[in-house]
Formats: sequence, C-alpha cells, structure tokens
Amino acid sequence: PRSTPSNSSAASDVYKRQEWCGSCYTYKFIFENVAKKFKGEAIFAKVNVGKLPEVAMEYGITGIPTTIIFVNGKPVGAIVGLVLEDELEYRVRRVLLNVR
Repeated sequence: PRSTPSNSSAASDVYKRQEWCGSCYTYKFIFENVAKKFKGEAIFAKVNVGKLPEVAMEYGITGIPTTIIFVNGKPVGAIVGLVLEDELEYRVRRVLLNVR
C-alpha cells in the first residue's frame, strides 16, 4: 500500500492521529520517546488521519490514537487508544525480537 513504510528488514511503527484529539496529543510525547529509544532499530512515523482519511480506510482505523506495527511492509499488530510508554516499548521490542 502507498501509505506503508517500506524497509524490508526493519519493523515500522506508525501512529495515526487527529489534531483535535486530547489522547493523541498526550500520546505524541510517548510515541516520540519510544521512537528515540529504538532509533536505528525501527522506523516510527505519524499520520494525521483527518488530512489523510484514505489511510484510515485502508487500515480499518475506527479509533484514535491508533498505532500499527509493520514488519516488511505488512501490519503485524495494532494498538488502539492511549497506552503508557512502557507498554508501547514492550510491544515494539517484542516485534523486533521476532524479526531478528
């Protein structure tokens, strides 16, 4: 798909959001902190589904924030709603251990 991060050997974590969403605003900082911890190991990207509704439709996103984890360009997991930093880090680490 057009909106899928492409990196054949890395896990990708894409965070879907809306500008008006309070939980999304809070999650932004959690997402960015976890992205820093996995720099060089995983690709993190943000998408505003209000500006790109086709992305929400493509991945069946019905709640925000939504985090979709991709491996080799294919979604392998999703987290819907606000999660704590430790939980997001755990989920990403678990995926990375399975792709190595």
